[in-house]
Amino acid sequence: MKKIKDRGAKKWTAMMLTEHTAMLRQWPETDMNKEQKPKLDESQIREFEETIHYAMAFAYPIRLRCWIEGLIEEKAGRIHRLDEVGRWIYLKDGDDALARIRFADIIGVEIVNS
Repeated sequence: MKKIKDRGAKKWTAMMLTEHTAMLRQWPETDMNKEQKPKLDESQIREFEETIHYAMAFAYPIRLRCWIEGLIEEKAGRIHRLDEVGRWIYLKDGDDALARIRFADIIGVEIVNS
Protein backbone atom coordinates (compact mmCIF):
# COMPACT_ATOMS: atom_id res chain seq x y z
CA MET A 1 0.00 0.00 0.00
CA LYS A 2 1.31 3.39 -1.06
CA LYS A 3 1.36 6.10 1.60
CA ILE A 4 -0.09 9.47 0.52
CA LYS A 5 2.22 12.36 1.21
CA ASP A 6 0.05 15.26 2.40
CA ARG A 7 1.31 18.82 2.69
CA GLY A 8 -1.04 19.63 5.57
CA ALA A 9 -1.79 23.32 6.11
CA LYS A 10 0.73 24.39 3.47
CA LYS A 11 -1.67 23.55 0.67
CA TRP A 12 -4.15 26.19 1.85
CA THR A 13 -1.71 29.07 2.33
CA ALA A 14 -1.17 29.42 -1.41
CA MET A 15 -4.81 30.47 -1.81
CA MET A 16 -4.38 33.61 0.33
CA LEU A 17 -2.84 36.49 -1.59
CA THR A 18 -1.04 39.27 0.24
CA GLU A 19 -3.89 41.62 -0.67
CA HIS A 20 -6.34 39.25 0.99
CA THR A 21 -4.40 39.07 4.22
CA ALA A 22 -3.93 42.86 4.30
CA MET A 23 -7.67 43.37 3.80
CA LEU A 24 -8.46 40.85 6.53
CA ARG A 25 -6.22 42.74 8.94
CA GLN A 26 -7.92 46.07 8.13
CA TRP A 27 -11.45 44.72 8.22
CA PRO A 28 -12.07 44.93 12.00
CA GLU A 29 -10.63 48.47 12.06
CA THR A 30 -13.14 49.76 9.51
CA ASP A 31 -16.10 48.35 11.44
CA MET A 32 -14.85 49.91 14.67
CA ASN A 33 -14.77 53.42 13.12
CA LYS A 34 -18.46 53.39 12.20
CA GLU A 35 -20.67 55.88 13.99
CA GLN A 36 -24.37 56.16 14.63
CA LYS A 37 -26.18 58.70 12.47
CA PRO A 38 -26.64 61.95 14.40
CA LYS A 39 -30.24 62.96 15.11
CA LEU A 40 -31.14 66.30 13.52
CA ASP A 41 -34.07 68.42 14.58
CA GLU A 42 -36.29 70.28 12.13
CA SER A 43 -34.64 73.66 12.71
CA GLN A 44 -31.22 72.22 11.73
CA ILE A 45 -32.68 70.63 8.61
CA ARG A 46 -34.40 73.90 7.67
CA GLU A 47 -31.12 75.78 8.18
CA PHE A 48 -29.29 73.25 5.96
CA GLU A 49 -31.89 73.67 3.22
CA GLU A 50 -31.70 77.47 3.37
CA THR A 51 -27.90 77.40 3.19
CA ILE A 52 -28.00 74.99 0.25
CA HIS A 53 -30.51 77.15 -1.65
CA TYR A 54 -28.48 80.30 -0.90
CA ALA A 55 -25.26 78.66 -2.12
CA MET A 56 -26.96 77.47 -5.29
CA ALA A 57 -28.55 80.86 -6.03
CA PHE A 58 -25.23 82.72 -5.81
CA ALA A 59 -22.98 79.85 -7.04
CA TYR A 60 -20.97 79.77 -3.81
CA PRO A 61 -18.75 76.78 -3.06
CA ILE A 62 -20.15 74.62 -0.28
CA ARG A 63 -18.87 71.89 2.04
CA LEU A 64 -21.24 69.10 3.04
CA ARG A 65 -20.68 66.69 5.89
CA CYS A 66 -22.39 63.42 5.01
CA TRP A 67 -23.10 60.27 6.98
CA ILE A 68 -22.65 57.36 4.57
CA GLU A 69 -22.92 53.79 5.90
CA GLY A 70 -21.58 54.68 9.33
CA LEU A 71 -18.73 56.88 8.16
CA ILE A 72 -18.68 60.67 8.05
CA GLU A 73 -17.34 62.12 4.81
CA GLU A 74 -16.84 65.69 3.69
CA LYS A 75 -17.67 66.68 0.15
CA ALA A 76 -16.93 70.09 -1.29
CA GLY A 77 -17.87 71.83 -4.52
CA ARG A 78 -20.59 73.88 -6.15
CA ILE A 79 -24.18 72.77 -6.34
CA HIS A 80 -24.93 71.75 -9.91
CA ARG A 81 -28.58 70.86 -9.46
CA LEU A 82 -31.18 69.99 -6.84
CA ASP A 83 -33.69 67.19 -7.24
CA GLU A 84 -36.36 68.16 -4.73
CA VAL A 85 -38.68 65.31 -5.67
CA GLY A 86 -36.09 62.57 -5.23
CA ARG A 87 -34.31 64.58 -2.48
CA TRP A 88 -30.86 64.50 -4.13
CA ILE A 89 -28.13 67.14 -4.42
CA TYR A 90 -25.78 67.03 -7.39
CA LEU A 91 -22.45 68.53 -6.34
CA LYS A 92 -19.75 69.41 -8.88
CA ASP A 93 -16.23 69.38 -7.43
CA GLY A 94 -13.09 71.15 -8.71
CA ASP A 95 -12.43 68.38 -11.26
CA ASP A 96 -15.96 68.77 -12.74
CA ALA A 97 -16.94 65.38 -11.35
CA LEU A 98 -20.55 65.09 -10.21
CA ALA A 99 -21.37 63.58 -6.84
CA ARG A 100 -24.95 62.62 -6.00
CA ILE A 101 -25.80 63.07 -2.33
CA ARG A 102 -29.07 62.34 -0.56
CA PHE A 103 -30.59 65.08 1.57
CA ALA A 104 -31.14 62.53 4.35
CA ASP A 105 -27.39 61.78 4.53
CA ILE A 106 -26.38 65.41 5.18
CA ILE A 107 -25.39 66.18 8.76
CA GLY A 108 -23.62 69.51 8.19
CA VAL A 109 -23.57 72.35 5.65
CA GLU A 110 -21.09 75.19 5.37
CA ILE A 111 -20.46 77.84 2.70
CA VAL A 112 -16.75 77.94 1.89
CA ASN A 113 -15.06 81.32 1.69
CA SER A 114 -13.15 81.39 -1.59
